[in-house]
Amino acid sequence: FFLRLIADQPPHHSIQIVGTDRIPYDNMEFAFLLLLLVLVVVVLMMLMTMKRKPPPTSANAKPSSFTFKRKYTASEVASHNSTTDLWIIVDGKVYDVTEYVGEHPGGDAIAKNAGGDATEGMHGPQHPSRVFDMLVDYHIGDLQEDDDKTK
Repeated sequence: FFLRLIADQPPHHSIQIVGTDRIPYDNMEFAFLLLLLVLVVVVLMMLMTMKRKPPPTSANAKPSSFTFKRKYTASEVASHNSTTDLWIIVDGKVYDVTEYVGEHPGGDAIAKNAGGDATEGMHGPQHPSRVFDMLVDYHIGDLQEDDDKTK
């Protein structure tokens, strides 16, 4: 079918599809529909070219929490007791916070319990609740119960 614009009576025009009746359109209606079509095309192009950003996480985040986490003994954790290799235990979970040491607002206070249980310090009044959300990024495993305690 061929479309052709036929002037009937100003200000009306009609689009005629050969072999059918005329469909009257006002100039403003036609302009509005054309503008709407252009806007839809522009929005679709923008959506197709947008790159999805990953959800925000700490710059030093460890791999996803969905990865397998192993169990560590207290003696394994104790060997990571310096500011260049710092692990802590909080509520029975093991965290490698080495990369966070330089960012810690309390300075070297984070090293006070390096290689040991920092549960009491983490639950202190100096830490806002968002600290526990950040801590998840550094979780590497859980503390294994000592065989001596279970016998």
